[in-house]
Amino acid sequence: MADEPKKYPHKSEAAKKRESDKPLTLRQSFAKTFIKSQSAKDAAIAAGYSPKYAAQSAHQALQGVRLRVPDTGLAKGSERPEPVAL
Repeated sequence: MADEPKKYPHKSEAAKKRESDKPLTLRQSFAKTFIKSQSAKDAAIAAGYSPKYAAQSAHQALQGVRLRVPDTGLAKGSERPEPVAL
């Protein structure tokens, strides 16, 4: 059994191309920008949220992340972790 090939060991070139062609969602773009940014509001504006409601949009996006990944170090009352180079 140890010599059995994996079902899908590598993605096809077509699958890789489809993934790279997909634009990021607003929340994904916010998360990527927030890692590099010093401000959630600035990250929200850079991601494409309306400047008028950027602070509220940033808060809601962060709440969604906290619900999905509660042990990220972004828990309420904790200090923001240092950015990591991607």
